[in-house]
Amino acid sequence: MSPAEMLIANVISRKELDREVILALEDFGMFEFIDIARRDTELEKSREEKTVYEAIDRIEAIVEYLDLDPRSMVGEPISIDESDIDELLEFVREVVHTIEPKIKQIDEKLEKAELELSQERIEQEEISALEQLGIDVDMLGEKEFTYTTVGTLSTHGVSQIRWNLQNLTDDAFLLSTIPSGEGKLVCSITVPVEHKEVMERILRVTGFRPLWKELITGEWGKKVLAAREILLAETERIEAKRFFIYTENAAKVWGWIPASSKNDLQNLLEDYITSDFKISFNKADPEAFDVPTYLDNPEFMQSTEGLVTAYDTPSQDDIDPTKVMFFSFPIIFGLVFADVGQGFLVLLIGVAAWWTKKKDMDLGDVFGYLQTGRFGLITMGIFSMLGGLLFGSVFGAETVIKPLWPIFSHYIDGEPNPYRSIHMLKLSIEVGALHLLLGILLHVYKHIKNRDYRSIMASFSFAWTYFGFINLLFGVSYSDVAAWFSESGTANLWIPFIGIGYGIGDNGVYPALSVSPMTFSLVALFLPFSLMAIASIIGGMESIVHLMECGLAMISHTISYARIFAFNTVHVILSGVFFSLMPSIIQIPIPPLTLFGIELVPEYFVHEGHHVAPHIPLLGAMVGTFIVGLLEGLLAFMHTLRLHYVEWFSKFYHGGGTPFTPFSFERRHSVSTLGSIGS
Repeated sequence: MSPAEMLIANVISRKELDREVILALEDFGMFEFIDIARRDTELEKSREEKTVYEAIDRIEAIVEYLDLDPRSMVGEPISIDESDIDELLEFVREVVHTIEPKIKQIDEKLEKAELELSQERIEQEEISALEQLGIDVDMLGEKEFTYTTVGTLSTHGVSQIRWNLQNLTDDAFLLSTIPSGEGKLVCSITVPVEHKEVMERILRVTGFRPLWKELITGEWGKKVLAAREILLAETERIEAKRFFIYTENAAKVWGWIPASSKNDLQNLLEDYITSDFKISFNKADPEAFDVPTYLDNPEFMQSTEGLVTAYDTPSQDDIDPTKVMFFSFPIIFGLVFADVGQGFLVLLIGVAAWWTKKKDMDLGDVFGYLQTGRFGLITMGIFSMLGGLLFGSVFGAETVIKPLWPIFSHYIDGEPNPYRSIHMLKLSIEVGALHLLLGILLHVYKHIKNRDYRSIMASFSFAWTYFGFINLLFGVSYSDVAAWFSESGTANLWIPFIGIGYGIGDNGVYPALSVSPMTFSLVALFLPFSLMAIASIIGGMESIVHLMECGLAMISHTISYARIFAFNTVHVILSGVFFSLMPSIIQIPIPPLTLFGIELVPEYFVHEGHHVAPHIPLLGAMVGTFIVGLLEGLLAFMHTLRLHYVEWFSKFYHGGGTPFTPFSFERRHSVSTLGSIGS
C-alpha cells in the first residue's frame, strides 16, 4: 500500500571499468543516477564517443530517407556485442557504408538508380511482378513525355490514389496492380511528365513506397534500425558519465534503487566486473534528498497505476492506492455501465488489446492506449457483465435474463416496478458511503505509518463521524433530521446492501441498538466531530480549513455517487429508445437456462402486459450498442474516474512526489550481449 522503500547505492570501481559499470546499471534497469558532481561543463569525449554522435546523424538520415518506422518493424532482434565500443562502431560502419552509396546514386539520378536496382538487385519474383504489370525497366523514371514509377502500396490505398489522380490529372494516368502478399500490392503508375510533382505529392500521403526503397529495406532495414538503436543506447551511456566522479584511479557513482533489489544489483556487478568494485547502501535523509517514488505493482495493475500517476505521483509519505483502485474502479464502472452484452464487448476489446501487445504489434498512438489499458478493459468488461446479470440487461434488452437481484426488475408481474429507481439510488449512495469510508480509513493508515499521532486522532475521528452520519441516514431517517434527536425509540445499525428493498430505520433487517437516536447522535456524530475539531485547532489554520472541507464534503461527496443511479438509468432508457424506434425485423430467441439452481433465462417474461419469450431484438441491439454503448461507455469511464479523483482521492491522497526514472533503454531491434565482459 506504500511506495517502495528507496536506498542510495554507491558504486566504486577502477577508473578504466566505468563502461562495465554503466552496462551493468543499464542491464539492472532500476538505478536512477544522483547528480553529486553537478558539472557545469561536459566531460571531454573520446574519439570513439565523438564518432557515435557523428554516426547517429547519418543513421537518422538513412531512416528518414527510407521511411523506416522503428515502432512497426518486427522480426528477430540482432545480437550486438556492446562490451567494446569499437565492435559496436564496426557494425554501424558496415551498415552506413553499404547503404549510403545507394542513396547517393539515387540522389544524383533517380531514374538511373531505379534502373540499376531493377536490373541488379531485384529478386526473380520482383522481375516477374514487373512483367505481369507490363512494365519494361527502361520505362521507369522520367522520359520525354511520361513519368513512371513502381512501388508497393496497401490494398486500401489504391482506390484513394485512383480517385486523387482522376481529379488532379483529368484522368490522364495509367495504374496497374498485382498482389504482393501481406495485404500489399505492387503498383505501377504512369502520368504525363507535367503531372510528375502532383503525382509525387499524392503518393507521399498515401503510403506509397518506391520499389527501390522496398528492396533496400527488405535486405538492410532491420540492420539500419538495430544500428540506430545501439547508437541511441550508446549516447545514453556517454551522457551517464557526467554522473560519475573520477579520481586518479577510481570511478564513483551514486543512485537510487528500490531496497528490495539491492542483491540483484550486487550480483549483476559481479557478473560484469567480478570483484573489482565496492558497493554500499544507505537510507536517505528525506530532508536532505528529494526521494523518488517507485510504485511496485504487478504488471496486470499497470493500467490502474497509470490512472493514479496521471492524477499525481504519490510522495514517499503517501499511500499508493493502485491495489485498492484496481478493484474499486471496475466495480463502480460495472454498476454504471451494467450490461452483459456490451460488457462482453468491452471484455473482447481488452482481450484483443492484450493479444496484440503480447505479439508486440504497434497499433499507433490512438489505439495504443487500448494496449496500455488492456487489463483495465478486461476487468471493466467482467464487472459490467456482472452488473448486467445483477440488473437483468443484455444489449439494453430486458427480455433476455432475469435480474439476479429481483428488486431491480423493471417489471413485477408484468407491471412497471415503481420502486426500482429508489432502490437503485439507495444502492448508489451505499456504494459511495463504503468507498468514501475506505478512503478515510486509508488516511488513518497513512498517518499510523508516518507516526503522526495528532493526525491519527483527527482522521480516526472523521471516520467515526462519517460512519455515524451514514448510520443516521439509513438506520434512523434520511428525510427527517429531527428524528436524529429523538429520545424515544431506538437507533438501528446500518448494514450495507442487505436493507435495500426494506426501507430504512426499523425495517426488520437492520438490528436495533439499545440506545436512543439522541444518544447515538451524541456518541457517533457530535463527540467524534468535536475530537476532530480539537485536533484540527491544535494543528493550526491549515487543519481548521481541512476540518471545514471535511464537514461540507461529508454530504456533497456522498450525494455525488448518485451519478451511478443516474447514468445507469440513462443507459437503460436510451437503449430502450432504439428498441421502440427500430422495427423488430429479426429477433434472436434465447433458450431457457438454469445454472447452479439459478434460473437465468426463464420460459417467458410478462412484459407490458404480454407473455414474451426471451429474445434479443437484433436491429435495436446493434444500433443501440453502436451509439449508446460507445457514448455511454466513455461517459461511464469519465464519471467513474471523476468519483475516484475528486471524491475518493480527496480523503487521503495528496501526491506531490517525484517519479522514479531509472537508467534503462527499451530495445526492439537489437539485443546486447556480454561479449568479453566478466571473463
